[in-house]
Amino acid sequence: MAKRNISFLHKWKSLMISGDKTMTCRTSCMANPGDTFAAFGYIFLVKSVIVVPLKVVATEYYEQEGCKSPNEFVKVWETIHPKGFKGDEIVFLHKFELQESPIQGALLKPEAVPASM
Repeated sequence: MAKRNISFLHKWKSLMISGDKTMTCRTSCMANPGDTFAAFGYIFLVKSVIVVPLKVVATEYYEQEGCKSPNEFVKVWETIHPKGFKGDEIVFLHKFELQESPIQGALLKPEAVPASM
């Protein structure tokens, strides 16, 4: 388990904290399952990484990416990537979940809190 650096646009903050954005696709592998990363003062755990064509993310995972439609996902991708959206491009889809709160560092997952607390 390693700590990784993965950056996110500020627009994703509330969606990541609420659990509405649980995936991010990148052109390279940014982390492995079990790794953690910090974003917006919170700690997130990488649950899985799969390799898929970008068009699969746009059509099947756009909601987990924090978008309301495939078209919105494509537009977001194009604002970040100057080469534009190429559906056959292979990307690494990282699934993650919120692990720790920023204030007390307490684990948010109930099963991770000792019963004596």
